[in-house]
Amino acid sequence: MNLDQFHYIDYIDFPPLERNGESYVLILHSTLSRFQFDFTLPQVTFTSNGYHKHITLTFNPTRKVPDQDVAQGSYIALPLTLLLLLAAYNHEKVIPLLLQLVNRIQGVRSMSQVSADNAALDEAKRQAKRQKARRT
Repeated sequence: MNLDQFHYIDYIDFPPLERNGESYVLILHSTLSRFQFDFTLPQVTFTSNGYHKHITLTFNPTRKVPDQDVAQGSYIALPLTLLLLLAAYNHEKVIPLLLQLVNRIQGVRSMSQVSADNAALDEAKRQAKRQKARRT
């Protein structure tokens, strides 16, 4: 019997079992997606010692509410896109401004490099003076 085709099953008649006192477990399986539904699968344990058994399995799946998580990147993407569109629209003003900014950054780097070179040169001169002072 294929139970996948039924949405609501009121009654199922199983073939007879021997009345030998054996224990059996009846478990309900479902093909519903665990990503879309929350549910617990019912199971019942019984023994085969009577002429008939009536077993009720309750199955109440509930549809999951989709998560409304928004990635952090989407908060940054819109302002960044608008800024790039604005820069592209005003490219005649933006390009000279960017070139000026690059020149200033290079100027600061060269000044710091010259300062570092001067400091190294001064340190070398001090070391040379100390060595001369020790020789005399």
